[in-house]
Amino acid sequence: MPPTPSASSDNSTPDRASLEPTHTLEPIAVPNPRGEIKPLTSFRFLIGFTLFVHHGVNFHWSALHGPTSRPFGFVDFLHQGYGAVAFFFLLSGFTLAYNYSHRFARPDGRQVLKFYVNRVASIWPVHLLAFALAAGFVIDDLISQPAHTLTTALPSLVLLQAWMPLAGPDTVSLGFNGPSWSLSALMSFYLVFPLLCFAVLRVWHPTRRGLLLAPALGIAATAALAWTWQGDSYSSWFFHTFPALRLIDFFTGICACLIFLHPATSRAADRRSRTWWTGAEVAAILGVFIMVAGKDLAPLAVRYSSWYLPAIGALVFTFAHARGAISSMLSKRAPVYLGRISFPFLMLHVAIMNYLFSAGLYGVNPWLGNAVALGLSLSVSAAVFRWYETPLRRIIRARAGAWVDRRMAGPDGYAVSDPGEAPAADEGDEDKVATERVA
Repeated sequence: MPPTPSASSDNSTPDRASLEPTHTLEPIAVPNPRGEIKPLTSFRFLIGFTLFVHHGVNFHWSALHGPTSRPFGFVDFLHQGYGAVAFFFLLSGFTLAYNYSHRFARPDGRQVLKFYVNRVASIWPVHLLAFALAAGFVIDDLISQPAHTLTTALPSLVLLQAWMPLAGPDTVSLGFNGPSWSLSALMSFYLVFPLLCFAVLRVWHPTRRGLLLAPALGIAATAALAWTWQGDSYSSWFFHTFPALRLIDFFTGICACLIFLHPATSRAADRRSRTWWTGAEVAAILGVFIMVAGKDLAPLAVRYSSWYLPAIGALVFTFAHARGAISSMLSKRAPVYLGRISFPFLMLHVAIMNYLFSAGLYGVNPWLGNAVALGLSLSVSAAVFRWYETPLRRIIRARAGAWVDRRMAGPDGYAVSDPGEAPAADEGDEDKVATERVA
């Protein structure tokens, strides 16, 4: 690893000001591949399983009480999917910044194009498979009401549905394969991510306090707006699925990662013992649990995002250090593997539930229906990850990446790049890093 530039040019002991340079965040932009943060990889499955439970509650309750009945009591407590989506977006921002901030401080065209290629390769194969599975439920509708069905299906196919409240938000943005709306938002975040990194690292030059304050103000403003505008279907779309608003979740993750990567943060972390970090991990988990337990204190529009973000940000920041006993448990092979198969698990489990519901299994016994859905979702996800998602991702990256290199080649036929650029940790095999595919 090259030496980290110091905020001070002399050899004296750095004072408090030198630990938080006001003019630059250059130390963050070190061109160096970074290894996997295994606890964050394991968190990906926690997100997927929370969403499975959220949707399982819906199917369970519909089987017992009808589709229009709303769950209550402890069953409603299990409805934590909104917090999981906020977790997903925040962790996406964190891990993208972890893998790419060192390159997008000074981006060039080839880097940006290959970044976009990698993002498409990461999500589109599984997205298309999930779309095909969901299409099985709309064949009759396509024949009887083609215009209405295509209005829902086509935006979902090209991942534009989260931008569209047309014909009611539930009809378009959450229609067809419901979980894919999060990919629609994520594709929008991918498009602006290089610009966000450049703006933060080369234009804004914030201190660590600035990186903490900026998302805090965004979260507070969103919460205030959500508290005053709620109750109609368009407010639900605006606070739940509208990508421009959910960008705050993603940006919070970026800022948390840049604070994490700052040399002063690393020096402070080194001074803490394993016992201290274990206590910090317990405290971070309790913080999230408090927000989950107190969710009814806030209206639904606030709980879509703002309610959970501060606690989730603290959780991700704490476990990114991977220094406590709980991090050690989350770094074991089993939870890390579950994290790696979590993307197909997330994208396919609702379609699997729909097929089981249509087959009448939930009507026989809702508990049995969810148990079978869980087993099938895990099995199918493992197979898809090994024999479909991973091979296709590598093929797309290799072929499209070679095309980018040819298009960006200089007069001598070699790709033009920053001479200081190091190979990305995830260009060879994204599964070796804590990637953003935590949907």
